[in-house]
Amino acid sequence: DDYRAQVVSCLRAEAIRTNVNYVVIVIDEAQELSDNELKWLLTLQNELAFLHSIRMSVFQIGSHQMGYIFSSLVLTENRHLAARFFSADASFHGLRNADEIMFALQGYDEDSEWPEKSEMSYTAYFARDAFANGFRLADSASLLWDAMVNKLPTTIKSVREFPMKYLALSAEHALKEIGRGAKTEDATSSAAWHKRLDRLDFGKYMRIVVDNYRPKRA
Repeated sequence: DDYRAQVVSCLRAEAIRTNVNYVVIVIDEAQELSDNELKWLLTLQNELAFLHSIRMSVFQIGSHQMGYIFSSLVLTENRHLAARFFSADASFHGLRNADEIMFALQGYDEDSEWPEKSEMSYTAYFARDAFANGFRLADSASLLWDAMVNKLPTTIKSVREFPMKYLALSAEHALKEIGRGAKTEDATSSAAWHKRLDRLDFGKYMRIVVDNYRPKRA
């Protein structure tokens, strides 16, 4: 159809521009893909390969429901789609220790830029004077890790893997508070991290996640 022809033309032009015969499509929230959409991708992949000698790989990012899609495709005689688009899988892990939290927070301190083309990191922008004097958000990584552990419901204290979302939101709130005039030592204290996680319903979220994934007894 016309839309597929436009997509093929766009991908072919990009492959030519970069002087390769290979394209990659990344699909987020892929658990929402229907069988018909997967068949459309199959046709697109075949057209690129057979008519233009361009290989296409598809990386699907989605929730645990992706496993159900594979099973559904096999059971509904769509094994060719399962073999084509579900040939390999891997799970993303969460934040598992204070060192990983430190690494993530260093992104706000050093490996980021805000505003665009400012050559300033997020921390440097929101905490300019403090940053110039050596303040780094990553220095409070152990306090944030301890807060996450402490906020776990008592029934799931053994869990030691946390979603990046709550680090990102907590770090964002801390930097905004500093930008509005809060002292850095107050904004990155243990009490401050605990309070933010409470506002974000972190403990409730973790309870729901663990309850949904905990193996059921026979």
